[in-house]
Amino acid sequence: MKKKLIYKYNGVGLICSSIVLSIISVSLALILRSKKLTFFSKENIYIESISVKMRDDTIIKGLIYVDIALKEDETKSIPTILLLHGIN
Repeated sequence: MKKKLIYKYNGVGLICSSIVLSIISVSLALILRSKKLTFFSKENIYIESISVKMRDDTIIKGLIYVDIALKEDETKSIPTILLLHGIN
C-alpha cells in the first residue's frame, strides 16, 4: 500500500513541477522575443518572413534580416549568409 502512495505522490509532484516549468519557459520565451524585437528595432534591422516552393511541392520557410540602410539601397545588392539546419 505504501508503494502505491509513494508512486501517487511522485506522479503528482512530477506533473505539478512540469506545469510550473512549462509556465516559466513560456514566459521567458515571450520576454526574450520582446527583447529581440526591441534590439532589432534599435539597431535598424528589418525582418521579413519568406517562403519558397520547391519542385516537389515542399515549402521552405525562412527569415531575412537586413539592415534598413542596405534594404533601401538602389543597387539591390545585400551581403548574405545562408544557414541550413539539418542538411548533411
